[in-house]
Amino acid sequence: MFTPARSFEMRTHFLVSLVNVLSLMLLFNMRVYQLLAPVVFKKELESQDALEGGKATLSCEISSPDGKVTWRKGPTVLTQGEKYSMEHRGSIQILVVHKLNAEDSGEYTCDTGDKQSTATLTISCSHFRAYLKLSDVSDYLLSSYPAAPVFLTELQSQDVPDGYPVSFDCVVIGKPPPSVRWFKDGKLLEENDHYMINEDQEGCHQLIITSVLPSDMGVYRCMAENSSGIAATKAELRVDSE
Repeated sequence: MFTPARSFEMRTHFLVSLVNVLSLMLLFNMRVYQLLAPVVFKKELESQDALEGGKATLSCEISSPDGKVTWRKGPTVLTQGEKYSMEHRGSIQILVVHKLNAEDSGEYTCDTGDKQSTATLTISCSHFRAYLKLSDVSDYLLSSYPAAPVFLTELQSQDVPDGYPVSFDCVVIGKPPPSVRWFKDGKLLEENDHYMINEDQEGCHQLIITSVLPSDMGVYRCMAENSSGIAATKAELRVDSE
């Protein structure tokens, strides 16, 4: 029997079904829009220096976590292998260049198909070698007398988004060659999956944080020490967690 209660139940069922259908249509349209919308950059690549013999990490953020990108050095498309590794963490795209040498300097591009972002990678020790050939530095190193450590380049404070890699770089000389230690807020750092520590025979030193966390915010210090003295340089890391 068709009663007012039955009529109300049918209308309610119809309205619920209609809402469900409209919700599915809305989700479908949003998904289609996401797939068809151009993939743009929320954060561009940034130019950087890196140490020869170490590795460099270039990263950017695109508007879609499902977006596909192509990496290039100049006109050459890069492929996954021993030299280059590529990954993405959500919408963050990452290129790592391994075993750096002077030939790795150049322009690197991340291409979404709709937009491109380009940055310059410079192998820092190429500049430092020229600097180390200056007569005053040569006299300093060739002197028969011990010499306390001196920083030719110092650490620079940086602002980095949460989840991005960052590197601190410096060059220090001394006679005998100084040993170098890294500290965060006074605590000695050891190399692990989170921290990478690189150095070469010409005094180039680098600390890499592979993926910055809010807890990484603080003051980082590089301390160089030999039998003639101690020197240090420090910089602040600020993390944007928004």
